[in-house]
Amino acid sequence: MQSDATATVVLKKRFWIFFVVAVGAYFLMRYLSGQLTGKAIIEFEMAKTVDAVQSMLDAWGQSGIGRILKSTYGDFLFIIGYSGTLFYGCRYFGGLAENFILKKAGKIFSILAIVAGLSDVLENLCMIYTLKVGKVDWVIHFTYDLARIKFSLIFILLIYIVICLLFWVIDRVSEK
Repeated sequence: MQSDATATVVLKKRFWIFFVVAVGAYFLMRYLSGQLTGKAIIEFEMAKTVDAVQSMLDAWGQSGIGRILKSTYGDFLFIIGYSGTLFYGCRYFGGLAENFILKKAGKIFSILAIVAGLSDVLENLCMIYTLKVGKVDWVIHFTYDLARIKFSLIFILLIYIVICLLFWVIDRVSEK
């Protein structure tokens, strides 16, 4: 059994490893997509109807669709990076807060990082299907639902991490 100090060092190391993977994957996606804006990809993820998707595809043309596909393939590495960062971040920062409830919550919230990542994988598969096979109403709406789940979970996890950091800062300030 690891001591708390050893476990904290391991969590910190894993957090930073996954963070570096996420940042590297982000730049890889930007390169693969020909500097396509993140806004365009998010709009595609959040398109709720066949008409909205068709309008985007028409505006992008074949070269734009190819760039979106490349970016989506690169996104799989980014998913590993951000999911791992959030997973270990919840555990690491929950432990740093030195609060029993936040530490336990970190273990529970870390599972939500995996759910967010799995939602993103399914979302990407649906987007690839839409781009390569065709526009199917339920697939497009499912992509939208998965994107909402993913973004909601990421938002919740980031709020949790900020709260843990606030507890940590308050503890450090009150020690002085």
